[in-house]
Amino acid sequence: MQNDLQAIQLFLKQHKVATLCGVDDGMPFCFNCFYKFVESKMLLVFKSAAGSRQARIFGEGTPVVGTILGDHLALHHNEGLRLEGGITTSPEICDGAHKTYHLQYPAAVLMKGFLFVVELRSIQLTKTIAGCRDKQCWNRIL
Repeated sequence: MQNDLQAIQLFLKQHKVATLCGVDDGMPFCFNCFYKFVESKMLLVFKSAAGSRQARIFGEGTPVVGTILGDHLALHHNEGLRLEGGITTSPEICDGAHKTYHLQYPAAVLMKGFLFVVELRSIQLTKTIAGCRDKQCWNRIL
């Protein structure tokens, strides 16, 4: 299980763009965003414009699902990650997350909008190498 977590954390640190999904008036809604992974707390942080659809629908506790694809995709050699979590505004959880995001993306300081924190709850990393598939999983212990 520890090796699964290490592989998942490494993948999240190596990539920058996620596709996140929520529900808006009963309909699924997806968008792409640059994220910062906060390894110590298993969080994803992203920024969105104040008038965006996701800014309107993502409040405290809103469920979020998403995917992150590896950079090199081929039929018999690829990797990707599926995640589940929820938006949190808890000061204990979010402490330092916003600063960490702006350290990774300094230009984002100039962009108007909101920072959102996704507390990850479940992750599955799937790797296919030479047609052989391997899955590594992590679940937050509640």
